Amino acid sequence: MVPFYNRSRLVGNPHSDLSNVIPIQDAINKTVSDALTASEFAAWPQRYVTGLEIVEDDHGNPVEPFKVAVDKLLQAEDPAARFGQFEAASLSNYCDLVGLLLQHMSSISRTPSHYFLVNGGTAPSGESITSAEVGLVAKVNERMLHFGESWEKVIRLCFAVKRDKRARAYSMETVWRDPEYRTKAQHIDALLKLKQLNVPEVQLWSDAGYTPAQISSFREMRKEDALAAAEVQRLGPQPERISGVGNTPQEAKAARMASKLPQGNSGNVNRKLAEQK
Repeated sequence: MVPFYNRSRLVGNPHSDLSNVIPIQDAINKTVSDALTASEFAAWPQRYVTGLEIVEDDHGNPVEPFKVAVDKLLQAEDPAARFGQFEAASLSNYCDLVGLLLQHMSSISRTPSHYFLVNGGTAPSGESITSAEVGLVAKVNERMLHFGESWEKVIRLCFAVKRDKRARAYSMETVWRDPEYRTKAQHIDALLKLKQLNVPEVQLWSDAGYTPAQISSFREMRKEDALAAAEVQRLGPQPERISGVGNTPQEAKAARMASKLPQGNSGNVNRKLAEQK
């Protein structure tokens, strides 16, 4: 068995993330229970009548004087009778309390509040999501550091079951996906800036989210492109070479300048030709 320690410490047992939010969750459960009880018994208007004689049946039990319905009209012959209505209990206080407790839970657990939809049910977007998830991303990065070691032990154990020599590969490393929310353009722009710092392309491909198999495929594609470019250059037209001249570009340029006819009027041309003879 490979243990996954959460928030492991040098002294004492690991600490669960739920231990701090369980009391708040209990308070939320109690508040919701009270709200359900109030909605069952006091969430609708209750009508009453005063000054009306109570009629009893043969067994002494009071008889309901009215059959209340949507299409019924309440009336009494006694002029002293008065009708009234109790206001229904408001459940908004319970809702406000639940929202307050959720905000406390969000702050303690470093969970973005929009995950609970406590801000009027409207989810943020853009930069507000990034700023709201800073605490959660930091917590996830911390867990990745500790859980990665446990996952490496799990993989080595699997190789040991298969009697694979990689069971002793203690240099393996768990590759996690980036937990931070970023748009595609922001991510690529950050990678281009890292390239200016001479970060190897393989690392940039890995940071971009490509798998090791895809990175290996990229390398093969690079080799194929290089071979294709070399083949095109070999089969294409070759630069013209002047006899008696070396192969360097400087020597070829000097030969072309020397073989170029002198420019100017006819007198200058003839004089140059005579000097050459």
